[in-house]
Amino acid sequence: MTDRSASTQVQTGHRAPAGDAAKSSRLRRARAIFTCACDMPADERLMFVEDSCGGDLALLELVRSLLRADEGGVSAWDCAGVEVVSMSPVLSLPLGYEPIRELGRGGAGVVQLCRETESGELVAVKLVHVESSGRSAAARFRREWRLLARLRHPALVALRSAGTLDGGCAYLVMDFIDGQDIRKHCREQHVPAYRRMEMLVSIADALAVAHGHGIIHRDLKPGNILVERNGGARLIDFGAARVLDGDLNTRQEHTLTGQIIGTLSYLSPEQASGNSRHADHRSDLYQLGVVAYELLAGTLPYDMDGHTSAEMLRTIIAEPARALDSTGAVEAGHPAVAFFERALAKSPEQRFGSAAEMADAMRAVVETLKITDSQAAR
Repeated sequence: MTDRSASTQVQTGHRAPAGDAAKSSRLRRARAIFTCACDMPADERLMFVEDSCGGDLALLELVRSLLRADEGGVSAWDCAGVEVVSMSPVLSLPLGYEPIRELGRGGAGVVQLCRETESGELVAVKLVHVESSGRSAAARFRREWRLLARLRHPALVALRSAGTLDGGCAYLVMDFIDGQDIRKHCREQHVPAYRRMEMLVSIADALAVAHGHGIIHRDLKPGNILVERNGGARLIDFGAARVLDGDLNTRQEHTLTGQIIGTLSYLSPEQASGNSRHADHRSDLYQLGVVAYELLAGTLPYDMDGHTSAEMLRTIIAEPARALDSTGAVEAGHPAVAFFERALAKSPEQRFGSAAEMADAMRAVVETLKITDSQAAR
């Protein structure tokens, strides 16, 4: 594979000509837009690219060329999500699992709800045809396999089995989480504010375990936090995760400067600026803060209505988050206001230093919200 970053490098100690600097900037923007587009559904991809390029025809053509190359399997492999082939004819289940229904599908593969014949239990089987899905998709799948094998926490999904099959197919067998998106759950079940925050405390505790293994999730959002029937929350999908140390180190191998990793509305400022390589555990904490804010306020911490994707990125990078009390979610001066000021700080240094510290602060907010909720119920 040709390293797309090579053409943008400038030797230390030499000033690049203005034309080269402009070309380098365009290449960085193209990589960022391309990477974000790859994680979008195919029917939304073109509109996103045109919107993000903002009338820069040279940039638009550059991004389109990256997408065409990726679809053709020539280069630009560093993305998962572009549909290369129809997945259904070539994906088959491993022995011992009876299919029930499809749970989800993407460019890189499919997730099936199955019954494990030996135990009779329901499981989720994730299948990827690694030979046709692109090198990055295959690498992300193998990395997720090894990451899940490391992690154990009640708020994380346990890996039961993994392997490869004839025909270039790989699979993961995981616990099936019979739950729903935490945002949808809170809305439909009219969950009180304190309980919404309380469910996220367990996610912060789970992040502490992941971060302890040097693993950064990088894509916290309501769709990746499921609430089970017993009310417990689980963090899923480590497919975009990054490892900071050890034998799975991804600091240089999997992330290039200018790439945007994660879901647009929940990106940390450092992710939104294209510096995913420099995003550490505090980026996860920021994303968790965005989810918590949305669950309490019913809106994101930034006004993004009608904004283009490029404007959304600029807002996340430069605009301060709205104070929680300005949304009417809590009264002025409520302790939750100060919590979110720190959780959503632009500078990582001004945020909570660890997931454990953030979890403790969240528990304190839960207690104040209990008082607020009980007073409102009178």
